[in-house]
Amino acid sequence: MNLTNDLIVDSYKILEKHFHNQFQATINEKEIKWYNVKYSHSIDVFNAMCELIENENKLKDFNDEDKIRLKIGAMLHDVGRFYQMKNGEIQKELNHGDMGKNILINSDNFDDEATLLFIKLHDGRFKIEDEPFYKSTALMKVPNGDIVTQFDLHDCEDVSLIKIDLLSVECLDKIHNCIDLLCE
Repeated sequence: MNLTNDLIVDSYKILEKHFHNQFQATINEKEIKWYNVKYSHSIDVFNAMCELIENENKLKDFNDEDKIRLKIGAMLHDVGRFYQMKNGEIQKELNHGDMGKNILINSDNFDDEATLLFIKLHDGRFKIEDEPFYKSTALMKVPNGDIVTQFDLHDCEDVSLIKIDLLSVECLDKIHNCIDLLCE
């Protein structure tokens, strides 16, 4: 797969396709709201990732292909969520990361493994809101010393907060380091 900025446009078309496929089969207002929220969330996460790439020192040094992977992964990270709604009920037990990965492989011939890993493994690590996060969020320190929210991704989404996964950045970094070691 040739990772160019054109692929970001193609990813947007993929997102639109899956949104419209499921949206057309809606049976009630709850489903309409679900699809609109999930679509808007995907666009918001993409925009947030673009801003992170430009402003986060750790991401500025990524090569262009990895930056494109991050943008595509952010755009498509929740494609599986469009398929979690069945008969007006959200099927939370379905792993939307796995579903998204399989949908992209099987119906869109998407084959960039690093980006698919991003889509499969995203889990949310922090949230963005208007006030400092420590004023409204239960926090904990994880073994590596990072401070993270204790709230589940779905709970944050239910109150219209956006959680962005940086775990995938760490995964891409490890893959990149592994490739560097293999090349040596």
